Amino acid sequence: MNRVVYSLVIINKAGGLVYNRDFNNALNKVSVNDLLVLAGTFHGVHAITKSLTPSSLGIPSNQRTGIEVLESSHFRLTCFQTFTGTKFLLFTEPHQPNVDIIIRKVYELYADYAELFLNAKSGQDYILQLPQLSTKLLSPPPTSPPSPFPLGPKFPLTMAQTNATAPTSRAREQVGGDEEATSDLKLGEFQNVHSMSLSEARALIIAILAHRATTKKVEETETLIKTQDYLDVFARFKNTENITAVERVLGAHPQLEPFEKSQLASLCCESAEEAKTLIPSLTNKITDMDLQEILDDITKLRTFVD
Repeated sequence: MNRVVYSLVIINKAGGLVYNRDFNNALNKVSVNDLLVLAGTFHGVHAITKSLTPSSLGIPSNQRTGIEVLESSHFRLTCFQTFTGTKFLLFTEPHQPNVDIIIRKVYELYADYAELFLNAKSGQDYILQLPQLSTKLLSPPPTSPPSPFPLGPKFPLTMAQTNATAPTSRAREQVGGDEEATSDLKLGEFQNVHSMSLSEARALIIAILAHRATTKKVEETETLIKTQDYLDVFARFKNTENITAVERVLGAHPQLEPFEKSQLASLCCESAEEAKTLIPSLTNKITDMDLQEILDDITKLRTFVD
């Protein structure tokens, strides 16, 4: 049976890749780096298109949405964004019907999994088992009735009792309230804590690995390699002089939160409008003229020095 759903991509509210799965073996394989680029790019474009809604339509700003459907002659991309900012991207055939029903069903399965996972995590005597999750998405159990959805029925989640051992460290205290980077910046325990840009993170990792290499062999794990590849692609400044210069530019504006400074250094927006769209907390904190001056200074460092 030919699959009408090509692939599924889930992106969190910060633009990070949460999950991806191809449902058609004939598709060209996409590397992890390309998927990270896709997630980050779509997140930024989605935020920009949200601000393009004409004010003449009278739609309140908090009710405007970004890209919902993107069609081509070969596929259709449907985006469903939850209230928490998580985005579900479903790639289907251009004429696939009832895509909105399918994508909401995927969200329902995702929510069920998350709820059961959290419930399982709260107790020490049980763990959540998800054997071959992607296979279960594609193939319903033999005893289940035919599913009207191409992605199959709900995840057949099972709970297995275990002999859990006592934790080796003290449980971390949970911080009350939701963390969000919207017009009202709420970072919980990370409020007013130094935040590194992607360029700073890259420089720090390189320095640490260089130091460790002089004393012992560095184990390059898959996570480390992927992190380095990601930073090599998205870090805007590659040398210490440029990173320090950008920090001086942003440091001259104490009204900005550390998180906002790191975002400005990482995104390198071209206009104040773009920056305030991607970093909403800047909207009522700094004028467009002052913000544009900061962006121009950062752009000069990136263009002529780096």
